[in-house]
Amino acid sequence: MEGPVFRELAEHEMKEVIPRLQVLARSSLCDKQIHVENLKAMGEIVAVTGDGANDGPALKTANVGFSMGIAGTEVAKEALDIILMDDNFVSIVSAIMWGRCINDAVRKFLQFQLSVNITAVIITFVTAVASGWESSVLSAVQLLWVNIIMDASAALTLATDLATRDLLNRKPDRKTAPLFTIDMSKQIIGQSVYSTAVVLVLHFAGNAIFGRLDGNLNVFKGILLNWYFMIITLNRAIMWGRCVNDAVRKFLQFQLSVNITAVIITFVTAVASGSESSVLLAVQLFWVYIIMDDIATDPQSPQPQTRP
Repeated sequence: MEGPVFRELAEHEMKEVIPRLQVLARSSLCDKQIHVENLKAMGEIVAVTGDGANDGPALKTANVGFSMGIAGTEVAKEALDIILMDDNFVSIVSAIMWGRCINDAVRKFLQFQLSVNITAVIITFVTAVASGWESSVLSAVQLLWVNIIMDASAALTLATDLATRDLLNRKPDRKTAPLFTIDMSKQIIGQSVYSTAVVLVLHFAGNAIFGRLDGNLNVFKGILLNWYFMIITLNRAIMWGRCVNDAVRKFLQFQLSVNITAVIITFVTAVASGSESSVLLAVQLFWVYIIMDDIATDPQSPQPQTRP
């Protein structure tokens, strides 16, 4: 359809024509804007691209405006949301893919940090109040290690996840979608509850589970600390995916995650607790993660995309 014919249509006629309209030739500045407004009124998410001054109003009206970085005019660039620096429409797909990847990385980072810190606060408070040792199971030095080593390093690996084509298979989020979703809240609560429960059960029922350890308090605290670190590591593995099976698969695919986990557990468990049992367990865990590193390469895994 041509622009002069399009602008003569009545409102109800436009609503019938627009869903089937493929090309609008000889269209004016107002024709493009009216077309975009009608599409938005029908509930569509509209993206507009242009390289000239005539595209300015339509770019502003659309949900997302793309402009050409090389051939585009300054008027169009000022009115848009995204500039295609190479004038290549393939870059739009890369922008969507990396946008979703970054959004997921922020959510994983927040979910991991909140679950770890909520667990640490509850464990420290309960054991300090209810324990017969008159002290928390996690000392100030150990809490410092948790925040500096476990939180910072583990969150770094979560935030450096590369984008894959799988991200394009899901539906887009609403423009007004909150950063914290209901699923995130459920996972934070669930991970905090089971992490706290495991450590507290080991703390108060440790003698029944491991035998009488009252004579060696450092060994007992070392065992609890190692269990706590292993729970944090499991939480980080779950962060890689939206379901447990996918999380385990992705956790084994990324050698960076495996290597950092091996270093963290080996170093932190040996240094932070200061017991011989901790050093022995740390060495054993180191060899476990070395073996995991050897099987981390999966030739059938989706290939990460380079940054645009």
